[in-house]
Amino acid sequence: MSEINLVNDLFLCPVFFDTDPSTADGKPLPLNAEDREVHFSARASEMLSNGSKVILTDKMPDGYGPAKEVNRGIMHMRKIDSPDGKSFIPLFTSYQAMVNIFGKNIHVGVISFEDARTVCREDEDLAGIAIAPGHMNQTIPRQALV
Repeated sequence: MSEINLVNDLFLCPVFFDTDPSTADGKPLPLNAEDREVHFSARASEMLSNGSKVILTDKMPDGYGPAKEVNRGIMHMRKIDSPDGKSFIPLFTSYQAMVNIFGKNIHVGVISFEDARTVCREDEDLAGIAIAPGHMNQTIPRQALV
């Protein structure tokens, strides 16, 4: 894998929608089946059409394609918790690492670093961004993003 470019590269991130089933405290529940559609943030979609690439160290399984339905409610990034209980937005560079952590019954999102940075700056409960969990395991603390 070449060096990651946080300005131009796109990443996988499990996402959920307002319309998805959730627990009483708002945490998303696993879907009943694997969602084979890939959901792009508006910024990621624009970046993709301008030549940006999704950075992957492996391949997505056959049968995945861009989402056809766009009105599922607001798309939210799922969080990953560190052993000390801190929450991070994960930016995956491996499909397999993502499903090893979240399972296959999720919505697969494609987001930019700037998408994650914006959410992290607005949500004081987030400790930062985790780059390539299960692979590189690099974190960028929230204080470095504001």
